[in-house]
Amino acid sequence: MQKTILDKFRLASDYLLFRAQARSRFTIHSPFLFELVNEVFRDKRSFYCFDEIEKIRGSLLADATLISENHYGEKSKVLDSRERSLRDIARTASLPAEYGELLFRLVNHFRPENILELGTGTGISTLYLASAAAAAPVTSLEGSPTLSKIAQRNLSKLSLNNVQIITGNFADTLPVALQQLGKPGFIFIDGDHRKSPLLDYIHQCLPGITPHTIMVLDDIYWSQEMKEAWQEIIELPQVTMSIDLFRMGILFFKEGIVKQHLKVVAY
Repeated sequence: MQKTILDKFRLASDYLLFRAQARSRFTIHSPFLFELVNEVFRDKRSFYCFDEIEKIRGSLLADATLISENHYGEKSKVLDSRERSLRDIARTASLPAEYGELLFRLVNHFRPENILELGTGTGISTLYLASAAAAAPVTSLEGSPTLSKIAQRNLSKLSLNNVQIITGNFADTLPVALQQLGKPGFIFIDGDHRKSPLLDYIHQCLPGITPHTIMVLDDIYWSQEMKEAWQEIIELPQVTMSIDLFRMGILFFKEGIVKQHLKVVAY
């Protein structure tokens, strides 16, 4: 399902409000956040894998192969049940390069022991995550068997052997993944844009989080439902710090700090 004119107008209005409220690095007083902005968000380095991953994206964007699936991930709003070309899926559902690079930089900076992803898709975000931590196991969940195979093929192009893709409904696969991981170090959620299921996934993850866990949610302004879900999530008692980047939201669970929620311009 593509965005309507009203959706686009709402998104534009939300962005203007976000920019009016967002902080720059010069107005951030927390040493932790100041370091995060300067060493991660403003990091201009181009790592070795970026070009290779974007070459894979380019091949997907040129692929007119038709794919028929009843759902993508867990019924994302981006795609419906119609037959779609692979290039259309890559264009509408894959994480943009600058945010794939941001995921890489976050993982590269914090060095989590393991990574959990909800929503493999064609594997672009998985490539960025797995490339940033070749020694850390990555468990990625995908609802579409066809997309799982495509993602696995893309992972093999970079010889990434630290990724396990589990295919199936998140309601079935998430408990399995969490049991395998024990305490997830880094969680990226981009597989469902509905409020109720998203909140359910968050609550399933919470028992295993530690003060070092980092959780990243994509498309937090995608719909009114997502905006409402984000507001509920950041008020959870376990969340001690949140960063709203407009496209993404980052959650921290650090102990011994004053609870705070910030809007920050990443780029």
